[in-house]
Amino acid sequence: MEGEIILTEHLSKRFGKIIAIRNLDIRVMKGITGLIGPNGSGKTTTINILIGLIKPSSGKAYVFSLDSWKESDKIRRRIGVLHEDQFLPGSFTILRYLQHIARLKRLREVRSEIKWVLSEFQLRDYMERRIASLSAGLRQRVALAQSVLGRPELVILDEPTSNLDPIARMSLLESIRRLNKEESINFLISSHILPELEKVCKDVIIMYNGTAVEQGPYNKLKEKYFQGVYKIISSNNMLLTKELRELGIVEKVDALDDSLLVKVKSGYYNEFINSLYEIIKSKNLKLLLFEPLHPNLEDIFKEAIKGGNYG
Repeated sequence: MEGEIILTEHLSKRFGKIIAIRNLDIRVMKGITGLIGPNGSGKTTTINILIGLIKPSSGKAYVFSLDSWKESDKIRRRIGVLHEDQFLPGSFTILRYLQHIARLKRLREVRSEIKWVLSEFQLRDYMERRIASLSAGLRQRVALAQSVLGRPELVILDEPTSNLDPIARMSLLESIRRLNKEESINFLISSHILPELEKVCKDVIIMYNGTAVEQGPYNKLKEKYFQGVYKIISSNNMLLTKELRELGIVEKVDALDDSLLVKVKSGYYNEFINSLYEIIKSKNLKLLLFEPLHPNLEDIFKEAIKGGNYG
């Protein structure tokens, strides 16, 4: 498929009796993709297989249509990686470290590329400082800078915002968005911090218990799980809940602390509005709020791991 950069087929990995990932089938397209799931869901194991650090127990993984184990050298020439526990030599200055990485990557335009990443991540004023003296936020900027040095086709980031303060997180996410738009660098971002990913990701892959329970464009998943779901507040939610549950066009009514979530059967929006109006009028209720639910990535994740649509 055009635009596909990562593909896995029935991918599994065992560590003794522990199954880290099982029958994993994912497809990553060009752009910014979020790989989400709780700790222990298999995200890091998947990344390590993709970049050729560990061999799968069974199944296949491809990056740029190259076998991740047999052709890992070719893959690593075309990607950048930021590991969750990225090692940075404390005795090196930022400039020396980037020069070292540039040599390892065998870059031709070393000076111009280093100048570019120093500017991109606002590190020029710190380039002569030793890495050991840097704050967590600055170290993470250095780690991200080395991952995009040479402007690779794909950059894989494992928990890139961990241990960062909110301002540093926002800055890093903005850099990712800009690099994708202006430099055409694709990103696969593994994280369990969902509010951040939904700000930058077009596609998401949801992992749980070592497998992919859902994947696809973020907007499409919102439609899949929450189309026809409305948030309602009335002057008597308990009475309204009873009346709505008796309607044949309503799939489900969930009573929250101060509101209702109502799932309407597909194609019955107009009938539902008319029925709701009649209930409000006949029972002398006041309708205080009626709006479509605007789900976030956490809402989608919760529904996906339940194994079915809302309701």
